Amino acid sequence: MADYLQNIHVVDSTGIYLCDIHIRNGRVYFENIKQQANLKMDFLGKYAFPGMVDIHFHGMKQFDFTSGRYDAVTAQFDDSRESLIDGLDMLRRELPAHGVTGFYVATQAQETDYLQQRLTALGDYMAAVQPQKYGARLWGALLEGTFINPVAAGAQNSDLVMSPDIGIFDKLNRRGMIRLANVVPDFDEASYSLIRHLSRQGVVVGAGHTIATGDQVKNAVAAGLRYCLHFTNGAMSGSYKPFDGGGSIEAVLRDDTLYAEIIADGFHIAPAYVRDILARKGFERVIGVTDAMFAAQTELERIKWVGMEARVNPKRQYIGLTSQKNILAGSLLMMNKAVENILNWLTMEMTGIWTRQHPALTLDNALMATARMYADNPCRLTGLGQQGYGRLTNGGPADFCVLNIQGEPGKYHVQVEQTFVDGVAVFDHTMTETHVW
Repeated sequence: MADYLQNIHVVDSTGIYLCDIHIRNGRVYFENIKQQANLKMDFLGKYAFPGMVDIHFHGMKQFDFTSGRYDAVTAQFDDSRESLIDGLDMLRRELPAHGVTGFYVATQAQETDYLQQRLTALGDYMAAVQPQKYGARLWGALLEGTFINPVAAGAQNSDLVMSPDIGIFDKLNRRGMIRLANVVPDFDEASYSLIRHLSRQGVVVGAGHTIATGDQVKNAVAAGLRYCLHFTNGAMSGSYKPFDGGGSIEAVLRDDTLYAEIIADGFHIAPAYVRDILARKGFERVIGVTDAMFAAQTELERIKWVGMEARVNPKRQYIGLTSQKNILAGSLLMMNKAVENILNWLTMEMTGIWTRQHPALTLDNALMATARMYADNPCRLTGLGQQGYGRLTNGGPADFCVLNIQGEPGKYHVQVEQTFVDGVAVFDHTMTETHVW
């Protein structure tokens, strides 16, 4: 492990610089101080990329934050407190291999008392366990499935969806673990009241699984709505008609203040539409997420989940419902693969849907855009950017990963070689024991 990285390209959302990095007291310094370094390594041709922050993530390796540990034989979940702690430890240990230095765990639709128990246990974990171990930073929870439109529930259980209610939210958030929340604008004043309540508490409010009109989204923005969850997924509404301001898709594209999440696996949304959205919203208002669930990073082929039967496609790229063609039931995406996909889509000319032709970007420009989408923007949205996270700046937090990028435009391969959190190398692909505890 090196605390001095020599000749490395530092990627920031505003530029790429060839320099030396010294890690000291959990901070990065771009200085030529070789004589002070304890360990040094030449990283010529590699990239120091800001630590990726996944704001929409359910689980992986047969663990789901809401449900617990999945047993493929019985198709049941172990939701014990011990299973939860082991699962959170595993996530913090494994996610740095994919370039992730921080993440939020997302909930599904569930009964209030059950969710409160899970969020209380999360609070206990973050207070007592997390500070004692190195790994990806666990920043809190995203309340996703509780206050959605049951008509647009997708892979959530519509029977467990609730109407917007301040009392229910306050009960769920007694430990203050909910840092982001999905509140759809579909229920007019009930929605706007809850959005205002959450905004006053510093909870970042998004909307997904919605069929709101454009006017409802506009009113929700006035109440404090900040972003759209998995844009174009979750049965979002769209309308070619002029009535009520169009649908939620039109409203998100039209509002320059709203961030939009993108699941860049190539299946939740076609690459051509991704380029169209980036052209319309700009790189500064799109956030890359995985929305990964418990089947990610496993050999599972079929799963039973929230009353549905689903199947992993042969190339292990997505999960589809067994009963319906072309209906997705979950994501298997990891952040390093998402970055690879975006780099390839941006560095090749592409015919759009609404835009005739998108130009190819240089690798440097594509890397800067990708750093904005997967590090800078999620930190700006959540307030972590005010603490210096999401960018690599002189004297800033030493949360970053080292990427080895090989190939040619449109055909790049991205490998995470090391990941640092608080200046500690929590992942190193060359070592047998890759995690520091």
